[in-house]
Formats: sequence, structure tokens, C-alpha cells
Amino acid sequence: MNRKTWLLVGIVALMLMSLACGSLPFGQVQNALESAKDAVDSSQSILETAQPLALTAAASAPEMMESAQPLMETAAAEAQEQVGEVGVGENNSPFPVPEQAENIMTTESMANYQVSMTVEEAMQYYRDQLGAQGLVERTNLTMAEGGTFSMVFDGAPDGKSVVVQGVSLGTTTNINIRYEEVQ
Repeated sequence: MNRKTWLLVGIVALMLMSLACGSLPFGQVQNALESAKDAVDSSQSILETAQPLALTAAASAPEMMESAQPLMETAAAEAQEQVGEVGVGENNSPFPVPEQAENIMTTESMANYQVSMTVEEAMQYYRDQLGAQGLVERTNLTMAEGGTFSMVFDGAPDGKSVVVQGVSLGTTTNINIRYEEVQ
């Protein structure tokens, strides 16, 4: 707020205090008026301190954005290099994804989507699909508990494991499937 606004707030506060204190004994009225005056003085002091800081920040913002832009571009390029091309809306991954899947996001090594399946149905889907591809479930790492599951399948061509994880979202289940090195 600008200085005029703070002064107007202070004057209104003094007027309200005067009206409210009309029925109080004189000593209490004096104390209330002094408290109101102190509040106005504090507000003005805060404004005088904050205003130069706000002006400095506003003046520095374009320079900060300009110096951040190359960093953001570099980070985006590095992320794309690590995950590859990101596909949205269709399955561009090497993993099976049910036809009724929604909100699909894929890379060449990962797929994430939601599907109208229970946790148990999703687990069976991947046992069937990945088993048909010759992958073998590592059952000692299979976990299903509290609306979540995690499964690991071995036998992928690159030697990595295929990790399938899911969490129930009520009427749908969010599935994430990816290549990972699992010991």
C-alpha cells in the first residue's frame, strides 16, 4: 500500500477508537488513543522499510529472469536427453498399456497412465502381458498392500528389470512401468 493509504487507515483507526472510547473514563481513552497512534506510527515505519525493498526487487526482476532463462533451457535439454522424447496421449513406450488407459505419458523407457482397473486386475494384466513376452516375475519382490502394488519382471532385452507400480485412486488405478536396474 502507498503512504496515503496507510495514513487514511491510521486516521480511520483513530476516529473509530475515539468513537469507541466515548464511554470510557478519561485515562482509558487516553491509553486507547496512544495505542492507536503507536499502531499508525508502526505502520508508517513498516511502509518506509518495505517500500525500498519492493522497489529494489521489482528493478532486479528482469535481470534475474534474463539470467535464469539460459539455466532453464539447459536443464530442459538435459532432462530431454536423459528421458528421451516424451509422448502424451498415446503409448510410444515399449511397454504394454491397456486400450482403455487415460492420461498417458510415455518415454522410450517409461510409461505412466490411469486406467479403470483394480489393483488386482492391473497386476494380472501385467503378469499376462509381460509373461507372454517371456519376462519372469520376481515374486519375492512382489508387494500388494493398502491399495498399492509393486512388481519386478526379469528378462528384458537390455538386461534391466521391468518395474511395474500402481496405486488405487478410487475408481481408477495409476500405473507406472519402467526399466530399472534391480539387484
